[in-house]
Amino acid sequence: MSVDKYLDKSNYNWKEGSRNYKNLLYKSKLKINKSSGDEVLFFIEAFLEKHGLEISKKNVNTIEKIFHHLDISDKELLLSAIEKEFEFS
Repeated sequence: MSVDKYLDKSNYNWKEGSRNYKNLLYKSKLKINKSSGDEVLFFIEAFLEKHGLEISKKNVNTIEKIFHHLDISDKELLLSAIEKEFEFS
């Protein structure tokens, strides 16, 4: 299963192109464009993988909600803030 199955895709801008190339660009970025579907997708995938969480509607939607609630675009600060607010079970 893929994270994008659970994202509200209408909230984001999506661009055509190689997923591997876009992932490589994302990894080199320090700030996240919260309107870019690809960047949100890669961020959530990385968060789930880092914490060994399953890709589920609940996990993806919870991370997405916290992600947009926070007024932070710095990738590392955003990751840290979500880790504090996410309820690991």
